[in-house]
Amino acid sequence: LTGRFDNFGFYSFDFDESNAAGIHFSAWVWLNSVNTSEPGRDDGCLLNTFGTSNGLTTEDQNLAVITSKSVELSTTDKGYNIKADLKFHGVTKEISCKLFYDGKTTSGTNQVLGFGLQFQFLAKTDFTIASNNIGDNVEVKCNAVFNIAP
Repeated sequence: LTGRFDNFGFYSFDFDESNAAGIHFSAWVWLNSVNTSEPGRDDGCLLNTFGTSNGLTTEDQNLAVITSKSVELSTTDKGYNIKADLKFHGVTKEISCKLFYDGKTTSGTNQVLGFGLQFQFLAKTDFTIASNNIGDNVEVKCNAVFNIAP
């Protein structure tokens, strides 16, 4: 099952390509903004699976938050190996992530930086999801583009 979340953002994002230890981020997503292009699935089984509802915003039961703890340059590819805390469904667990810097480009008059982040977590085992709607192993792929302020 693939989809996206329509409401997400960053509390902070610091990137220094030449200093992996200087990379830090904290990001959030509203779980009830899930969008798989199947409204019946999104409004029904997935909201119940996530333990949230349509009317919530920043309440704990509607937020998943990921915060980096340590970042190292990978020795096997051009990415960064990250240890992060994932707070989801009322539980916080350390996870391993891979961050890729896609580079800098120009869009109109703006300089733009692109990033990809990938991680997996065990929804049922580690985060107490009790549902047959999803498997235990959940893979997340995130993409972000940042405009550099002039």
